[in-house]
Amino acid sequence: MSSYGATATNGSPTMPPPTQRKAVLGFMRRQSLYLWLFFGGLTLLFTVAHLEYPSPKGMRKRLVPGEWFWYQQKYYQLGMQLHLMAIFPASVLFVFQFVPYIRNNYRQIHRLSLSGRIAFTLLYIGNIGGIIIAPHAFGGSPSVQSATYTLAILTSFASYKAWRSIRLQRVTEHRKWALRCAFYMGSIITSRPMLGITSLIAVNSGPQYVIFRCDELDFTMSMDEVWTNTSHTPLQVKYPACGDKRSSWPTTVVPVRSAFTGGYEELASAFRLTFGAAMWICLTLHAVGVECYLNLSPPNKPPSQSSGPIVDDMTKTTAHATIS
Repeated sequence: MSSYGATATNGSPTMPPPTQRKAVLGFMRRQSLYLWLFFGGLTLLFTVAHLEYPSPKGMRKRLVPGEWFWYQQKYYQLGMQLHLMAIFPASVLFVFQFVPYIRNNYRQIHRLSLSGRIAFTLLYIGNIGGIIIAPHAFGGSPSVQSATYTLAILTSFASYKAWRSIRLQRVTEHRKWALRCAFYMGSIITSRPMLGITSLIAVNSGPQYVIFRCDELDFTMSMDEVWTNTSHTPLQVKYPACGDKRSSWPTTVVPVRSAFTGGYEELASAFRLTFGAAMWICLTLHAVGVECYLNLSPPNKPPSQSSGPIVDDMTKTTAHATIS
């Protein structure tokens, strides 16, 4: 067998075996490094791009048209802040938790932030905030609420299994469940570009409508005037079904056309139309994708039940059996 740096009999250099290649950040396989750079980079970029969201000013400025109608209320505003201020740091922690170099050389830091103490705790808090805002997120349709609750259940269950498996000294299982949890969390990021794709398809496939309450619709149309400095058609003129009696607006609903070329309310309608579908598509893709990745990974040895070290063949890391 040729050693690293040697040449074959035909004079061409041989590729070094994976175990002899230089590890970057502790990754033994380049494909794992590339996947970490891609998904980790997207997560960090998404987090940085949304840092102003938790503040009321940031919400009002960055939310989908009409969403501020609900989030200006203290209960839902607190739910949104709870969700974002917990999920953002949890996402950053998860990115660095999957770096083998940190796991190998700073084991106590890895345990402190991943095994249910910080990252998982923040995840649970963020899920509570997500459940609070689900009834009004992108209109709060049944598809949006069901996707939100399913995502909260999946991430909470996967994080618990990851924590439980490491308590039982099952390092390979711990890795699998931690990866599942991270992939499920990532679906909320990919749902954004998917929302654009599904909205474009839906809007261009024929007339589409979404139901709005008249008071919410009036607020959304007034925000159009605030941000564009152009007067909007009065609600009673554009949507006569709402009528002139403001006291009846909270109990009156009207269909609003989904379009990208109309007013703010039509843009909001376009996003509300398919956000639930976008979430379900991305959650399914991430759930299938992580299982494909785990099945394509080299088989790991069964976890040792002795008091000796436990070896995870995937990353060639060693964890002592006295893991807390």
